Amino acid sequence: MVNEEFLYSKILTFLSLKDRTEYEIRQRAARYLQKSPLSRDEKQGLIEKIVKELYALKLLDDSAYASKFVSQKIAGTKPESKYTIRQFLVKKGVAKQIIDSALTEYVSDMEFEKALEAAKNKLSTMRETDKYKRKVKLFRYLNSKRFPSHVIYSVIDSIKELK
Repeated sequence: MVNEEFLYSKILTFLSLKDRTEYEIRQRAARYLQKSPLSRDEKQGLIEKIVKELYALKLLDDSAYASKFVSQKIAGTKPESKYTIRQFLVKKGVAKQIIDSALTEYVSDMEFEKALEAAKNKLSTMRETDKYKRKVKLFRYLNSKRFPSHVIYSVIDSIKELK
C-alpha cells in the first residue's frame, strides 16, 4: 500500500534528478498510486497535497522551469527554433501564459542567428554543387528544424555561397 510519506519520498527522489514541471509530478504521482486501493478522490487529494507542499518549499515552479529551459536553449550550441522550444514546453504541461512570458527572452534576432548557425553547419556537410539544389536542400533542412519561413528566406538571402 502506498502511504503519504512513501509517495512524498518517491516524488522528492524523482524531483532530485532534475527540474520538473507540475504536470510531470502529477503524472508520476498518479503512476505510483495506480495500484493503490485508495479511491480516485483520495488519490487526487493526496497528489494535490504533495504538489502544494512542493510549491510551498519552492521545489516546484513552472515559470522558473520555463525561463531556465529557454535560457539554456538560447545559450546552447544546438540551434533550436522558437517553435521547437514552445512545443517542448507544451509537452511538459507548462501553461501557455508561462511559455509566452519565458519566450520573451527569445527575440527574433536570436532566431535568425540560430538559423544562420544551423545553415552554415549544414552547408559544410552538403556535397551538392548546384546552387539552386543547395538552396532547396537548405530550405528543407531549416524547415524541418521548425524555423519560420521568413527567417529561412532571410538566412538563405544572407549567405554569400548561395548567391
